[in-house]
Amino acid sequence: MRGPKTNFKIVSFVQLRTFLVVFSVVALFGYLGIINNSSTLGIEYAKLQNEIQTLQATNNELKIQIGNHQSISRVEQLASQLNMVKVDQYTYLNSETAVAIVK
Repeated sequence: MRGPKTNFKIVSFVQLRTFLVVFSVVALFGYLGIINNSSTLGIEYAKLQNEIQTLQATNNELKIQIGNHQSISRVEQLASQLNMVKVDQYTYLNSETAVAIVK
């Protein structure tokens, strides 16, 4: 008398070897894809770091230019070129001060 029936097949050596070869090839291509992607990301990261440094340098130069254009000496120079004069007395207007313009 035989033992109980099982649904398991005995895998032959050829089938096992074929499976391992196919699995190895797929794993190899997957590994190569990951390595390629990693190196591409590394190159992209280096480019972005370089761009960040360039933009930071440009930003610092622009801040210096802004400071130069906002300096008192620059404002006084532009005021004299526009024939503006310095006033000695000035009055601030507020809501209690009445102002009328006559043409």
